Amino acid sequence: MAAVCDRVVVVLGARAAEIRRGVDLHGAQTVDCPDWPEGIFASLRCGLAALGDEPDAVVVALGDQPSLTRERIEAVLAAGLPLARATHGGIPSHPVVIRRAALGDLTHPALRAAEPVELGPLADIDTPEDLIRLRK
Repeated sequence: MAAVCDRVVVVLGARAAEIRRGVDLHGAQTVDCPDWPEGIFASLRCGLAALGDEPDAVVVALGDQPSLTRERIEAVLAAGLPLARATHGGIPSHPVVIRRAALGDLTHPALRAAEPVELGPLADIDTPEDLIRLRK
């Protein structure tokens, strides 16, 4: 993210203290989301609030996808759309790009309807074993 974005904000929820202690966030700003039990959209709202009105575009990615590449982010940004997201076989993936024009009307259904940019699979890492398999 830092290779493409001017500012990186990491939204933390259930295990915020544990993540701060054990994960190198490479200088990213961290924000605690007290509403994390409500789901990922609550975390998105929290991150957007932390960014304020500054950015022209926001790139949204998940922390459990370490194989996200600069090229993948740039491909979704290059679509130039107010709201776009990577897909794999038509299935929503990451990253998602939200431009200023879409920020004011951002709703959960709008995110689901973001314009697709077909980029193929992106590994989701849920366990240490998943990470070991990814690195092989």
